[in-house]
Amino acid sequence: MKPPASPSASRRARSQPATKPAIAEPEAAVEFIPALVACFDLDQRYVYCNSAYEAWFGLGAESILGRRFTDVVGPEVQAKAQPFIESVLKGKAVSFEDHFPYKLGPNRDVHVEYVPSISDDGHVNGWYSLTVDVSAQREVEKNLRSLASKLEQRVEQRTLQLQESLKLLQSIHDSSPDALLQLDADGIVLAASHSSKNVFGSKSADLVGRRLRELLPGSCSEDFEEFYSSYRGNAGDSGKACLTESYVLRPDGTTCPVEIALGNIPALEQCTAFVRDITKRRRLESELLRVATDERRRLAMDLHDSLCQQISAIHFSLATASNQLTTSEHTLAPMVKKITLMAAAALEDARQIAHGLSPVMQDGDDIVRAIRRLVRNIEDLCQVQCRLHAAQVFDDLHPDVASQLYHIAQEALNNVVRHAAATRIEVTLAKADHDVVLTISDNGVGLSAVSNHDAGRGIRFMRYRAGTVHGSLNLVRKKEGGMAVVCRVPYTTA
Repeated sequence: MKPPASPSASRRARSQPATKPAIAEPEAAVEFIPALVACFDLDQRYVYCNSAYEAWFGLGAESILGRRFTDVVGPEVQAKAQPFIESVLKGKAVSFEDHFPYKLGPNRDVHVEYVPSISDDGHVNGWYSLTVDVSAQREVEKNLRSLASKLEQRVEQRTLQLQESLKLLQSIHDSSPDALLQLDADGIVLAASHSSKNVFGSKSADLVGRRLRELLPGSCSEDFEEFYSSYRGNAGDSGKACLTESYVLRPDGTTCPVEIALGNIPALEQCTAFVRDITKRRRLESELLRVATDERRRLAMDLHDSLCQQISAIHFSLATASNQLTTSEHTLAPMVKKITLMAAAALEDARQIAHGLSPVMQDGDDIVRAIRRLVRNIEDLCQVQCRLHAAQVFDDLHPDVASQLYHIAQEALNNVVRHAAATRIEVTLAKADHDVVLTISDNGVGLSAVSNHDAGRGIRFMRYRAGTVHGSLNLVRKKEGGMAVVCRVPYTTA
């Protein structure tokens, strides 16, 4: 049933030629949505337009009705829209996006929907038009692409710098600020370059005869011993260099973050160790991570507070109109319902983007709850037995440390699911001395701990994240089969 026409609608209907079939106008609800809604006859003349036209172009309905489409939007927009107008006049609903240089008002990026108007005798007598301004969304996408490009450039720059550093380490000896050590099979220092004092704070002669692990503090000593044994037993014969990060303990009691590169000397059953101070690099990486996190948080807030709210208002208005049209069995009900679903989908997409940009650790959240959600997702989605063991409380753990541990757990679990063919995963979070230790172990096919120190983007990113909070990460082959990822970071409170 067609609802009674409003007085303004009656006036518009009388202004149309009597020989042309009348085109049903939309309900009054569309007057208030912030998008252009219009009806056109076969001559491309306006039969109806909502109040948004006045906001966009400064023209009221009385100035638009009866005028041709090109007279209002201009010839450039007409040329862009003409192919789609021809399609809709053939009875085909169309949609497209473009940049419209309007004759009146500012240029806009728009999403356009054209739906044919069908008369009672089954012929097309015009079309309905919905035009939504998506300029703000495009600007957000542009900013996101720009940010992604900058981050990729930084990653590429860091990769190139690390490659150049490795070449430099191979070509210099005593003139280098890095320490060059010669180790026997047990990790005892046989010789040290004069520049070792820059890193260890001790003369080279004082280092000779000592195990390298003795120069590392606490848990770092144990981690390096396991790493060195694995390198000697698994990868040493290949002559391939292997990297790890740790800390050295200087005579004055201070610690220094270092990068250790091991190389094998098969003929002598010895190893070389290049040890580099990476204090400045750690500071740069931490600052880069902080800036990126802040920018992601800002973009998420902008999306949620601006775009999502606007789309939500549009969706609410359309839903109300759809219910009214459905109740009255209006011919526009299917079209408005379709537009309502489109608005709902757009709102969900915007919310998903905003959620993806938001920080993982929300206010009031803690690391145990966050990792427990990961574990449950693995069990539900991947059908793998996954258990979390965390008997202690971590409420005062610094948010930066908690966030990095979460991302490390996420990456490690994803690696197990993708590559390990495991049926059981154990996640343990515990305090040890002044550290917090995260362990992800599985019963899968296993992975060479050493061969993956310099291979695999996921492992590199995990080590990078651990390093930003002054921690270390190692891969351990389990005797009973499977692998364990062990991340140890200082327990820092908020």
